[in-house]
Amino acid sequence: MKRYHLLSLGLVILLVSIVAACPGPTVTETVTLPAMTKTVTLSAPMKTIVQTQTITVTLSPEPTIPSQYSTYIEEELYSITYPSNWVPALSYMEEVFGWALAWIQAVDQGIEVPEGMTILFLGGIPFEEGYYPTLNVFIIPRTTGYWTLQEIVEADGAWLRLYREDYYEYSTTEIIVDGIEAVLLDSADNDPVFGGLWRYLQLYTVKDNLAWLVTCGCASDDFNKYKDDFYTIATSLRILK
Repeated sequence: MKRYHLLSLGLVILLVSIVAACPGPTVTETVTLPAMTKTVTLSAPMKTIVQTQTITVTLSPEPTIPSQYSTYIEEELYSITYPSNWVPALSYMEEVFGWALAWIQAVDQGIEVPEGMTILFLGGIPFEEGYYPTLNVFIIPRTTGYWTLQEIVEADGAWLRLYREDYYEYSTTEIIVDGIEAVLLDSADNDPVFGGLWRYLQLYTVKDNLAWLVTCGCASDDFNKYKDDFYTIATSLRILK
């Protein structure tokens, strides 16, 4: 029996946390993407997972993006919008991505990392020791028609409940973003690097052969302060390709 072992949220959670320790901001204008493939190796679960206390709500209105936000555009690929005091940290993406993969593979030694999984954006509010709160965007190539949006969301939750004892889902919300079906996941977990409870708002969506994930995160105590910005950022994703 196969398990849809995508690593997406588990990896994003670590990326969100690690970037807070990165040095100050360096802004670049372009991102070079590696070659991508449409195939991935999947592994099988050996544990029954029971999820509770997750509320599902279906929304139809298209989110409104404030005009005063800044927008990062990767030409012919995607755009993401964020408050004007947030900045990109693109020069640290490769390093942080490597740290995250090493940690994930240490936790789950039998994991098969999807070839072509790529981080596209990293950033947040800059401060002396890095960025906080944080934002990242990444993609995972999928076999067209094989991973549905719901399968991806369920797979992420299954992996985290299996390997992260403190992982908790507050809600999943179905929404339309730029005319495409998407899911917003509100979750929390103890940070594996710095400790303490962190809370995350993540957008999942699928278009053609790519799964897209946008994650915003901060310490749980600060979530109410940033949640409106997180919602606006996550739902601002526009896939241009």
